[in-house]
Amino acid sequence: MVFNDWNTGQYLNQGNFDWLRYRNTGTQPVRAVDWFNPYHALQIFHQPLILSHEPASKVIARVAQFTDSPVVLLAYNAAGVLVDQQAAPQVQGVVHELTLKGDGIVQVVVRGGGGEGLLISYCIQPNIAGEFSNQGAGLHKSQRCARRLRR
Repeated sequence: MVFNDWNTGQYLNQGNFDWLRYRNTGTQPVRAVDWFNPYHALQIFHQPLILSHEPASKVIARVAQFTDSPVVLLAYNAAGVLVDQQAAPQVQGVVHELTLKGDGIVQVVVRGGGGEGLLISYCIQPNIAGEFSNQGAGLHKSQRCARRLRR
């Protein structure tokens, strides 16, 4: 997902954006914001955001935070077993690239950021190479990044 192509504003607290399913564990809607120029991003509230997709061997996410609370990613397989986790450094106002690796990652929990965390982009490398939508520069053919259709 490359969020710069999204309209800013509120979205339902759960749904699908192309190949990526999302669910906010709180009652708040998911919000796409543009207050970290030049990026559009999903705001990470105090409740975790759960992302689901086809089985992947690698997830690459670009995040930022504006508090001392780092953004944390937790990767799970279909059996619900934690296969990897990464936390951004506690440096505020800069983009951090986090890479998760493991066999069969189907769900990633995004949390932290003290209500001021951002998910700037989210890409996967599927376990089985197939169709993909390459919307980001420098991606290998087997990686999947897509943009949401404009509403």
